[in-house]
Amino acid sequence: MKRFEIIACDLDGTLLDSTSEISDANLRAIDELARIGVYFVPCTGRTFSELPSALKNNTSIRYVIHSDGAVIRNMATGERTLNCMSAKTASEVFKTVALFDTNVSIRADGEFYLKTRDITPEMTEHYHFWEKAIEVMQNLGISRADFDTFKYSLDAIETISIFFHDNDELERCQKLLEAIDGVSTTSACAYNVEVYSSSAGKGSSLLHLADMLGINRSCTAAMGDSCNDISMITAAGTGMAMANACDELKAVCDEIICSNDEDAVNYVLAKHFNESSVI
Repeated sequence: MKRFEIIACDLDGTLLDSTSEISDANLRAIDELARIGVYFVPCTGRTFSELPSALKNNTSIRYVIHSDGAVIRNMATGERTLNCMSAKTASEVFKTVALFDTNVSIRADGEFYLKTRDITPEMTEHYHFWEKAIEVMQNLGISRADFDTFKYSLDAIETISIFFHDNDELERCQKLLEAIDGVSTTSACAYNVEVYSSSAGKGSSLLHLADMLGINRSCTAAMGDSCNDISMITAAGTGMAMANACDELKAVCDEIICSNDEDAVNYVLAKHFNESSVI
């Protein structure tokens, strides 16, 4: 069977189950991958502060790619390889977004900043927040009363996350955003657009990490479930879509594997390495 040297794995809907937990079987599988010399790399749209402690404190994880590929973090040294938006580029994004009815949050310096952490039912309904986004906003977001001015002071923004009230506005805004030099866009869920540096992206950062480690790009694998995983699924030597993945991802993957409630890392360990953490 094919030997992978790097396995990049999305979090929500992939590594995390439907209750947003990491199963014991997956944790054991991550340990086993490290033991046999495989880099297991969480690759997420979240920033560093939003990672579960089971990953941040896991010595079997040597690198993390976060904020849609804007940051590659060496977990042992804390060293960060950055591909962030400049203040000038971010300013163009903010001015464009201001033309529409949106809710904006920012990831920078490993933190998640927002205008308010008081997520009302009315706001949730108006901007179509998904349940996981609400949980992160309430529990991990740093509320800034001066958010509207603060966002212009940052010179290395990892990602800008935007929720829209109206899908037609989303489509019009996204076209304007994609015309801005130096930025790319993706989506984590319905009514959402995530903006990041065009030199970033999960796929580009996965390949950059492989080059850093001297690993042949064909020996990389990636696992994901949503549209913001497309770049890494198509960049990896083998791209795996979850059974619960969106149709767009399934259309470009190399194989469809189990659901996120079926211990996906352990599944890959058993299928591609003839091993299982539960044996």
